Amino acid sequence: MIKKYFHFVLAAIYFLGLTLLVTYPLILHFKDSIVGGYGDGVYFVWLIRWYQSVLLEGKGVPFFNPMMNFPEGWNLSTTDTTLASALPGVPFSALLGPIAGYNIALWITFILSGLSMYIWVHHHTKSSKAAIIAGTIYAFLPYRIAHFDAGHLNLSGTAWFPLYFMGLYGVLNSDKKYPWGYMVTAAVSLGLIGLTSMYYLYFTILITIVFVIGYLIFQNWRVILKPVFWISTLITSILSIPLLFIALKPFVSLSDQGGLANRTLEYANEYSASPTDFFTFASSHFLFGKWISSVFDRSLWIESSLYIGIFSFILVILALVWKNKSEHKALIGISLLVMLTAFVLALGPSLHWNNQQVFLNLPWLGKQNVDIPLPTLLLFKYLPFFSKMRAVLRIGFFALLFAAFVAGLTHRSGFIRFLPWILSRINSKN
Repeated sequence: MIKKYFHFVLAAIYFLGLTLLVTYPLILHFKDSIVGGYGDGVYFVWLIRWYQSVLLEGKGVPFFNPMMNFPEGWNLSTTDTTLASALPGVPFSALLGPIAGYNIALWITFILSGLSMYIWVHHHTKSSKAAIIAGTIYAFLPYRIAHFDAGHLNLSGTAWFPLYFMGLYGVLNSDKKYPWGYMVTAAVSLGLIGLTSMYYLYFTILITIVFVIGYLIFQNWRVILKPVFWISTLITSILSIPLLFIALKPFVSLSDQGGLANRTLEYANEYSASPTDFFTFASSHFLFGKWISSVFDRSLWIESSLYIGIFSFILVILALVWKNKSEHKALIGISLLVMLTAFVLALGPSLHWNNQQVFLNLPWLGKQNVDIPLPTLLLFKYLPFFSKMRAVLRIGFFALLFAAFVAGLTHRSGFIRFLPWILSRINSKN
């Protein structure tokens, strides 16, 4: 039994070593320095120390600080409380100080993100090689590196998504009457997503709808005719309530008090992605980052670091080419649908190019400077709470999540087939 699961331990060690290497030289200064200078990282150092005082020293309550904005106090739910990402750093904060606690909490997000993707891919492929490739892609996405550099502990908490969608797919596809393992995995993971970021929770619910539609289209639409499907879905929802209640209660209370403002359409357009954000090298790229920043507008480089990666992109294309021959045909179809949806929604209420809104002149209609509306505009206008989301482009993260997953599936089913074809072409020309 130990031997059977030992590869997961080796994967965790691998991600730990790679995390320390990628974030070097932070390991030399992790008790007294943070990456990114004065910014959001400073707040999250304070937040970890606050949770330490609440949980280990019995001072105050988690989501309200009476000392800030005295005498009214301050509701910490005005931003992400990110318990799931911050709490792992609390014991280290007590032992080594809050700066060390913060840095270790960030490192843990890399390790857990890589390991959870490893688990997801290995669950479907039984291939450690495919799983380690997908986990490496996912843990060190330019998106994650950018938010690490910015000190966004909340948005760095990406470990729970692979486990959630693995559980969700298991609930939909299991032959068991009540797949308790999958139901608990999906429910707990969704709760942890809620305890990480309200952005992530809200967008996860939207993407879940797309994922389920994809399952009905590509795998089995008849599942909706089975009572067990509805009962399993209901049980999973009930199991998720405790953690979601903890996550949502302070935000709902703040919203009822008028503390969560609606964003304007202009603001939503300002934080919308350009198509180029997904296909051009990130500003942090060690070879081409500076050149890309000189060609493209990278004033929002932290939020717009949605580069899918050349290796991932090739594997996704191969997945599309070989989808019908793959044993994971349905999963690839679902993933591609999610990726396309996340890509389109991240573009915002209207089309942008190079961080600028695109306008058309239509003289035959007597109209000048007409924008090009996109589907997100409908969500912004009619979907509850959508207009409270500050950065619409963050939903583009789900395109990167499923690209890493598909890369793992393709490495096993499609990419290996591609190599003999390349070699045969080379040999035929020699």
